[in-house]
Amino acid sequence: SAARLGRLTGTTTCHALTHRKKRPCGTEAHPCPLEIVKKTKKPVTVEHVHYDRDGNSKSMEVHGFPVFDGDGNVVQMIECCMDVTDRKKTEEALQESERRYRSFVQNFQGIIYQGRLDFVPVFFHGAVEQITGYREDEFTSGKPRWDQIIYPDDVAAIYETVKKLGTAPGFATEREYRIVHKNGQVRWVHELIQNVCDDSGKPALVQGALYDVTERKRMEEDLRKYRERLEELVQARTTELTQTNKQLRDEIARRRDLEKDLMTTNEQLHQEIADHKQTGQSLRQTQERFRDFFENAPVGFHIFGPDRKIMDINEAELKMIGYTKDE
Repeated sequence: SAARLGRLTGTTTCHALTHRKKRPCGTEAHPCPLEIVKKTKKPVTVEHVHYDRDGNSKSMEVHGFPVFDGDGNVVQMIECCMDVTDRKKTEEALQESERRYRSFVQNFQGIIYQGRLDFVPVFFHGAVEQITGYREDEFTSGKPRWDQIIYPDDVAAIYETVKKLGTAPGFATEREYRIVHKNGQVRWVHELIQNVCDDSGKPALVQGALYDVTERKRMEEDLRKYRERLEELVQARTTELTQTNKQLRDEIARRRDLEKDLMTTNEQLHQEIADHKQTGQSLRQTQERFRDFFENAPVGFHIFGPDRKIMDINEAELKMIGYTKDE
């Protein structure tokens, strides 16, 4: 009886309207909710990609609810569609961010070295030229010495560490400081360094590893500025966020009530279809209630039969996909 409430010609199919395809969906990526409902006789939820009249794709959460005849056979299905495009984009952005982070870790390149206490290395291996602009042989020949490329404002702190490396056996530390690349750019490096003692137990060499953390420093600075800005926004928008949170809770409650109303309406419709021979007036009242609920629902609904031809569609879904009911 719900089908008889429709205003469409009955020739438009769901896959033509929402998928722009001549054949019904049924792939693993786009399972057909109608086929699932016909098989299980239970409500179903799937995710599909729908297209509006301009060809723009939208990620949709599709809920299918079966409508039964008096013998318990599925004769129609009511489909509720919710736009989840923003949520899917957020998930994809998060996955891409995680992929970039893993790639950064896996492709890290640094420098390992061993050298004398006078800043001249015995060996200097790794991404030497990439980080400093100088070749390994230039450093091992002392032209330049490592302390000569340290940023002037950081030299004093490095010399203090060198004193401990030269006098305290087994001394090890981590430090971050700036260097001046051969091209004049200032870069940040993170260094792990320890001394190596000779047979008498006195420090004779230093060894360690260092790597470029310029990008991390830039991100930390950006994050610091972002946090400062965020704190300002939090202070200014506390009331607004509280209101938004209440609206969200109200929306969740409203959707739950909507689902309950839908199930109640479906049960009433099933009962009244079975009893329609006894009271035609009751059936008309049910049709009117269903029509009112169908037309004024805030989410998209459309009705189609087992042949997938759309028999009716409400205003909410028409606005969602960009079509008119006549089309």
